[in-house]
Amino acid sequence: MYRELYRHRTKNNNNNNKEKEKKRKKKENKEKKRKKKEKEEKKKNIHTAMQLYESGRYLFEPDRGLSAALNITWACKVLWSHVALRLVQGTRSR
Repeated sequence: MYRELYRHRTKNNNNNNKEKEKKRKKKENKEKKRKKKEKEEKKKNIHTAMQLYESGRYLFEPDRGLSAALNITWACKVLWSHVALRLVQGTRSR
């Protein structure tokens, strides 16, 4: 009697653990997809910003121009940090 009850309880517990594991994995996958999507969106925004800046349209589209300008400043910071890093590394090696 006790053995059957115990077996039944552990079986249910194992099933619950499997369900929890499935839910956790599903949640993790959703989070990964969301982060990947955000990253792609950011890349796209920077690309769009550069296109707007090069074409000069950002002057005529103030709502898009503001975000474009922000993205451009961010991209420039990244670019200049890379340039500065290269310069510093170059001076060290000499």
